[in-house]
Amino acid sequence: MACNDKEDGRKLSRQTQYERRKQAMRLHKRGMAIMDIAAALRTGHVTVHSAIKVATADGLKAR
Repeated sequence: MACNDKEDGRKLSRQTQYERRKQAMRLHKRGMAIMDIAAALRTGHVTVHSAIKVATADGLKAR
């Protein structure tokens, strides 16, 4: 996936960011790989990993 295929998450509303984190967690719980989640959500794998890490440690509303 080329870098320009990703959306800049900083430009998304807080609600949209929250929904993407929830979707990342749903896909992760279903067993989808982080790289595949990142591609599906058009974001970076580091972003997905961070969202999963925070949600697992502190609950989804932590950020």
